[in-house]
Amino acid sequence: MKKIENLKPILILSLFLLVGLYLRTLFILTIPTKQLYDFETYQQLAVNIATGQGYTLGGYPVAWQGMLYSTGLGVIYKLLGNTSEMIPKVINVLLSEMTIIFVYMIMKRIYNKPWAIWISVFLMTFMPHQIMYCNVIGTEIITAFFLSAAIYLSLLNIKMIYKFLGLGILCGFLALSKPFFLAYPVILAVSHYMMTHKWKQSLLYFASVYVVMMLVILPWSLRNLEKYDRWIPVSYNSGFNLYINNNAQNVHGGWMDYHDVKKPEALEQAIEAEVQSHGASVKTSPNLEVLLKPYAVDYIKAHPIEFLKLGVIRIHSTYFNGAWDLDAWTMNAISYDKLGEVLPRFADVDEYTYARFMNFFRAISDMILGVISGFGIVFVFMNVLRMFKALYNQKLNLASFVVIPAINLAFVSLVFFVYEGQPRYNFIVLFLLIMTFAIGFDAIRDKFLEVEGKPFKIEDR
Repeated sequence: MKKIENLKPILILSLFLLVGLYLRTLFILTIPTKQLYDFETYQQLAVNIATGQGYTLGGYPVAWQGMLYSTGLGVIYKLLGNTSEMIPKVINVLLSEMTIIFVYMIMKRIYNKPWAIWISVFLMTFMPHQIMYCNVIGTEIITAFFLSAAIYLSLLNIKMIYKFLGLGILCGFLALSKPFFLAYPVILAVSHYMMTHKWKQSLLYFASVYVVMMLVILPWSLRNLEKYDRWIPVSYNSGFNLYINNNAQNVHGGWMDYHDVKKPEALEQAIEAEVQSHGASVKTSPNLEVLLKPYAVDYIKAHPIEFLKLGVIRIHSTYFNGAWDLDAWTMNAISYDKLGEVLPRFADVDEYTYARFMNFFRAISDMILGVISGFGIVFVFMNVLRMFKALYNQKLNLASFVVIPAINLAFVSLVFFVYEGQPRYNFIVLFLLIMTFAIGFDAIRDKFLEVEGKPFKIEDR
């Protein structure tokens, strides 16, 4: 009987995983989408690697994005002798399933309450974003996988040398996927300190993980040094992104054409000379970062209030601007005109029924995202002062269920606040938002079920 009870959670998790596998596989096999913008670039880079052109665009070496995803995908293409877009989609499905497992294990470690655990697993399995982003050739799913793996490893009680080595490797993978994760060893060390107040161990934590991470990215950094004659740890697009997202003409906090930014004539000429000498593409123009970052920094310093406004707009765009990214990136090849061709079984559906369903689906997706994002933001704000207090109050050891979601959400959100915001960026922390929702829901449920300190019963109503 005890063995059956012990197996019950594994059986339930397995059921969720099987349903999740079915839904994800069905979606990528059924729903077509075009890989646009960054997603097209990832695919093109992978194809170039597989066909012997190296990590190049238009014949030029490039370090515009984190290199790990495209490079790994290109190697897989080469080994399989096939560059079908279905390959990364299948990989996405497998990584998404593994992320569900990591979320389950993280919740068991930090908040081992059945309601919270299974709400997390349920949302990870059925939330539209988690299913539909399997259709996209991009770093969203793999980054969430690496981040959830790193968080879980940080919670394990294993020998520190193995933990530091594993976390250093994972931080290296994260940085080579999203360069802002170069700062992640700091987050890990600060988290450790707020939960233990062992400052020597926390310092060792940071130093060890940081060194291993830098060793992981070193070959790529040396490649960049050889190609561009300057030290570029991962990529060179941060200055460009900072510039186009922080200027007097930017009113929405997002991407804008650099031509639309008013600039001195000398700077405009320097930009055009740089771009034209590197294949007429900003993606292959490594010196734009050096040219543009000082102007972005000067604008931020001179206009702190406007920068604050743009930052708030970016947070809104990322977490509270709906789920329009699902239509735009994961199923953009579907329209009513092509419905019968793409999905023959729905050929007889009239345009009003189709439009009504799409609007209904968008409404549901928007509401789900809005609710869990609201819980996440409230969770961070409720705990941010406690986290600051824990930095100097040696007696205030915070619980892991507070520190882990809050500091990770705060860190990634700060990057969005400074650089750029749009709905697809929230994907890498959706699992954290789901966890905060589950924890918050469980806490509210416990309070609701308490009547004068006694368990709530139906007859007490």
